[in-house]
Amino acid sequence: MSMQPRELYFPPDQTEEQVQQQNTEQMSGSETNATMAALNYLHKPTAVGVGTVATKGPADGKLQPDDRLVSVGGTPITGPQNLYDVLAKHKPGDEIDVTVQRGAERPTIQIKLGARPDDPSKAYLGITPQMMAADPNTDIAFNVGDIGGPSAGLMLTLSVIDHMTPGDLSHGEFVAGTGTIDPSGKVGSIGGIPHKIKAARDAGATVFLVPSGNCAAAKSDAPDGIELVKVDTLTGAVDALGTLGSDEQRPQC
Repeated sequence: MSMQPRELYFPPDQTEEQVQQQNTEQMSGSETNATMAALNYLHKPTAVGVGTVATKGPADGKLQPDDRLVSVGGTPITGPQNLYDVLAKHKPGDEIDVTVQRGAERPTIQIKLGARPDDPSKAYLGITPQMMAADPNTDIAFNVGDIGGPSAGLMLTLSVIDHMTPGDLSHGEFVAGTGTIDPSGKVGSIGGIPHKIKAARDAGATVFLVPSGNCAAAKSDAPDGIELVKVDTLTGAVDALGTLGSDEQRPQC
């Protein structure tokens, strides 16, 4: 077993609680990116939804988690930045109309904006926006337990695609992998790749999807019996999985 310095996982200027909080936030961002990447890959329309509602905030009791934001202050909402730009044009105390898609209904709700806790001069709606499927009947949720950080992004995305398409994406193979994901489907490098591959092989995996930027480290200490498939994009990962069970070649590390 190889040992790693504690500072690699718990920087000396951060407490363990701060690191855990950061990992939780990164996982939340990874889930959002995975949802967007999967829906974009499947050409499914997306919407800005309500992820959480701040207790005692301006939207408390008025907006609900999973509401899809149709418009705020008369402006159609197409993305989180678009929402922030709309709010930036208002000040605390302004009353605005928020139209949402809530199941089959589309109510318009008047909300009095509050002041942002970190900057009282700026308007605050009191929600966490989250990208989701535009169709209210499409519910994408992840159950990742205590896992933190962004490195599960690729595999979360593939799991969404697997559930939303017919057949078995892995063709019966035990496939593991790692890598960050962005909404466009670009796969990014991560840390600790040799340990992840060894753990996957110990669990029975025979194929491991490796971000191309991690290939050198992955090959340097890979256990026997596991194929290292190089991936740069979500499309490349899906295409590689499509060759499992055949003689077709896959990109190798």
